[in-house]
Amino acid sequence: MEVSAEEKALAAAREGNRLTKTPLKKRELAHFHKLLLQKRAEVLGDVSAMEEGALRSDRSSPNAQTQHMADQGSDEYDQSLSLGLAESQRRLLGEIDDALERIDSQLYGICVVLGVAIPMERLEAKPWAKTSLDGARLLDRGLVKNV
Repeated sequence: MEVSAEEKALAAAREGNRLTKTPLKKRELAHFHKLLLQKRAEVLGDVSAMEEGALRSDRSSPNAQTQHMADQGSDEYDQSLSLGLAESQRRLLGEIDDALERIDSQLYGICVVLGVAIPMERLEAKPWAKTSLDGARLLDRGLVKNV
């Protein structure tokens, strides 16, 4: 049986080569802190707009009583979809807040699964990432518990 790259990475992490302090410089941490705050503001605005739009009641309008049942069903579907998207964005807000906490505690940029540095390319693409790609694969395959 061949051992995958993810399993090799997990074995190496278990040998005690885990980082305990961020590998990033202060300048890099400041860059990611700024990116995370910008993304947080953007997502928060999106969530507010989605929830406001979904919860705005058109039932009080004069023709709400005469609206066709199919239109009412469509409106309810749209509302449900918007609220679902808002919930997904709220989870993203939680991940962003967690990343900001990791910056404050000097743990940002360290894979929570393997204890290795998360590559800068991954952090640039997804600043709230808490795992390296190998760590994410291990989670997806169920080889480690969700963190």
